[in-house]
Amino acid sequence: MRAFRCEEGEAQVQRQMQRLAVFCNGPAGLARALRDVRKAARSGGAGYDPVRHAALLRLMRLKARDGIAGGAA
Repeated sequence: MRAFRCEEGEAQVQRQMQRLAVFCNGPAGLARALRDVRKAARSGGAGYDPVRHAALLRLMRLKARDGIAGGAA
């Protein structure tokens, strides 16, 4: 049985990004969470959440961009 969400995908990702930004402590926490999500994706288990994966990827990109911009200034 599969579940579905009745809201826009973009809204789901934005909401998940807000949650993850609070609970993942710094770059190490984000990297750990991303490794866990990728491991779940490879295993094909029920623990994989594509919305969480997308939110983690966006957060990592934002942090990397902010880090590069902050280091160059």
